[in-house]
Amino acid sequence: MKRTDQRVLLLDGFDVSTEAVTERLRALDFDAMRAKTPDEALLLAAEDAAVAVVLLPSDLLDPDLGRLVHLLRCAATGRRLAFLVVGPRPGVEARCGFRKADVELALWEPFDDATLRFQTNRALAIGGQQHPRRSLRVPCSAPVRAHAGGREKPSRLYTLSEAGAYLETGRASMRGTEVFLDLQLAPSLVQAEGRVTTTNVPGNLRNPRLPLGIAVEFTRLSEGGEDAIREVVQETARSLRIHADGHGPDGPEEPDAGWWRRLLRRR
Repeated sequence: MKRTDQRVLLLDGFDVSTEAVTERLRALDFDAMRAKTPDEALLLAAEDAAVAVVLLPSDLLDPDLGRLVHLLRCAATGRRLAFLVVGPRPGVEARCGFRKADVELALWEPFDDATLRFQTNRALAIGGQQHPRRSLRVPCSAPVRAHAGGREKPSRLYTLSEAGAYLETGRASMRGTEVFLDLQLAPSLVQAEGRVTTTNVPGNLRNPRLPLGIAVEFTRLSEGGEDAIREVVQETARSLRIHADGHGPDGPEEPDAGWWRRLLRRR
């Protein structure tokens, strides 16, 4: 069952259509809708109080990009919009434009559904002003051998941090269960011991925005495991943010915050 308290708004670009990404998000139980033009996106952000995240196309080469982002924020009165850039990785000039507009999260093609789900949830957490986690998490799709209660559970990594991992599995263990993991983090094999802290299983309390599975807090790592996990986390985290060498510290010029209201009056 889809949750409707937060909505994802996707804006089409010149060559980047968000139609396929919109359908993928809906298949992952996100409430998603498209806007074909910046004007339409402004109207939807102003009229729909559920809009919490805007996905911008990576080919949005608008000289007034900073103005557009600012106006979208102004349109979302009383809400904090989060932004995520999606599409082929653009050149340095375009990345500078996004960074100057204070847009940082990225999702460069190609990306799998696990990464799409993770980055969208991450943006929704920003829009919902949730408290930050104590350790950085990243999506990490890798095979895992998980043992609990003397049995092996078919599992796959969904997210990874230096503190623990989330395992996608249809055979969840109870909270507090001790688990033993073999994490295939090429070229390293990390062996970990941990305990189950959270479960996501079928039923009324299931979180539809996460795969079925368990969250595990590490209690012990094999030699070199901490360094191997840190390297994977830092490298993946960097790939999911916009980096542009040489962008200046100054942000975009402040536009007229009432411009979007004039758009509404023209309807």
